[in-house]
Amino acid sequence: MQKVRTSASDFAETGIEDEFLERLYDVALDPAHYGDLLDTWERMTGPRRRNAPEVAPIDLGRRDFQAHFRRLAELLDRSSLGPSLRPEEIELSAFRRAAAFCIDSELRLLAVNDAAHQLFGLATGGRLDRVPLMPEDIPLLQDGVLALFRAPGRRSGLLRMRGAQDSPAAGRLILFQLRLVEPPFAAPFVIAVSSELKWPDRLNETLRRGFGLTEAEIEVLRSLTESRSPREIADLRDRSIQTVRAQIKSLQQKTETRSQGDLLRFALSAMDLSDAGLTAPAGPGPKGGRYNGGGPDSGLIPIPVQSIQRPDGRIVEFLVLGDTEGRAVMYLPGLFGLTRWMAEAEALAEREGLRVIVPIRPGYGCSTPLRGSESRVETVVGDMAALLDHLGVRRVPMITQDDDLRYAVIFALRHPGRLMGVLAASAMAPMNRHVQFDRMGKWHRFIYTGARYTPSLMPFMVRAGFAMARRLGKPGFIETIYHGSPSDYALARNPEAMDALSSGSEITLSDTVNAADAFAAELLPDRKWDWTNELKAMQGKVPIIAMHGQQDLRVPAVTQAEMRRDYPWIIFNQYENAGQLVLFHRWREMILLVRQLQKAAQATV
Repeated sequence: MQKVRTSASDFAETGIEDEFLERLYDVALDPAHYGDLLDTWERMTGPRRRNAPEVAPIDLGRRDFQAHFRRLAELLDRSSLGPSLRPEEIELSAFRRAAAFCIDSELRLLAVNDAAHQLFGLATGGRLDRVPLMPEDIPLLQDGVLALFRAPGRRSGLLRMRGAQDSPAAGRLILFQLRLVEPPFAAPFVIAVSSELKWPDRLNETLRRGFGLTEAEIEVLRSLTESRSPREIADLRDRSIQTVRAQIKSLQQKTETRSQGDLLRFALSAMDLSDAGLTAPAGPGPKGGRYNGGGPDSGLIPIPVQSIQRPDGRIVEFLVLGDTEGRAVMYLPGLFGLTRWMAEAEALAEREGLRVIVPIRPGYGCSTPLRGSESRVETVVGDMAALLDHLGVRRVPMITQDDDLRYAVIFALRHPGRLMGVLAASAMAPMNRHVQFDRMGKWHRFIYTGARYTPSLMPFMVRAGFAMARRLGKPGFIETIYHGSPSDYALARNPEAMDALSSGSEITLSDTVNAADAFAAELLPDRKWDWTNELKAMQGKVPIIAMHGQQDLRVPAVTQAEMRRDYPWIIFNQYENAGQLVLFHRWREMILLVRQLQKAAQATV
């Protein structure tokens, strides 16, 4: 499908593109600012989206957005070092070169990065007064930090200090950017980022080989990054000012820079080049690849992760909840991979004799990712049938979460007679109206309009979102994206619900798994393909029961009403105090409805 071209006048505000790029790099420093980015993105793309004649990719005009999103994703990948890190360590992970440290309300150093340890001699657990500054500056730094803890509404500050006379930065001006951080479920702290930069170990060799710099020229360049003037450099190196100026001129010629400012920017870019490729290694799989759930603080029973191998060599993992010898039900866990239910729900499934089979799709958990040329929908549907064959199951009812109604419909068409019926939680029918996207909550709208209108950016948008989820933690992430749905928001504060959501989504995001690419791949083919005719083909053949919460931010009440009008043969159950995570609110009704589908199917045999 071709992109819909629109004019620059579609933007509601001039300069919105530059504002968006500024917001983008704010997110690189702190993924918690992602919400601000979404607001700017909506102001920039909303008018073009609504003015387009059809739901199709739009032309944003600029060709560099993809490059900027890619850069953001790379930066966030570097700083997303895993949820095992403390909030203060995660904050510091964004600063490799600048000396930075975190301080608690008692003026203790909660964490210091390598640069602060090397340049300032600081260590975790020490006191703030150990920072090597002039004696008169230490109280000013302490007061600046305490002011952020005590002053309502104040979140940041900038201080000018000078290095202690007995330190490497003796007498030099040092800037400190202070920022109050209030992480979910942890005490607030202040992060202090200084203007002092650590010189990468490998940079000297890079400059020698790449630009032919001499050792003397490298030392001069390094001094410039430390904010030293030519006179200070001459005194430090015991050389004449004329010699230093000649070396700076030689540096400019070799690096093809025009001024001392350009030379400094070159040095900072060279530092980035030297740091390139430093990413956290990927792990082998969720929780050792053996069990899901059942950690020290979990009320869930540990479930073994099983697998089958497909003829093409791919591994397809799966779980079995409830009664492992009971009547089979297949549960498709949605985009977020919510493979586990609340402990009470799983216990009820076992008492009811339900064997709940949960396939783990390609790219989630340790299921083999797909190659680019493979059809994701057809492959997943084939895997579902193969898994049922492996388990000796002929017919099943299916429970689907969110977009997974699609998979159940295509399964019924490709494998007639094998689907008893579908219980579709927060089901979304094909969306072909601009207004259906406009009604969504801003987080859902960002992802779904991104998939439909700016698909080339989708992989990078998702990777950035995953980095934010890592930074906030799963409870904080749920609170953020479901802030407008009181019932879903409350689940983040429900220990039993968070136990299920956290354990279940280990196949999507955990210490060792990041399924961002699979998540994006799930959205892209789904949003491009209109499956209205396939859904209508279910009428009179496969019963579908939809469960919707009135507080659903993705499929709000007005959109639900349109679905009832367009598909009157589907049974719609609506729940007042529930949202998109309706299965975690109404799990008793879910199990009752599944039993009804099984009984109805048996009565027709």
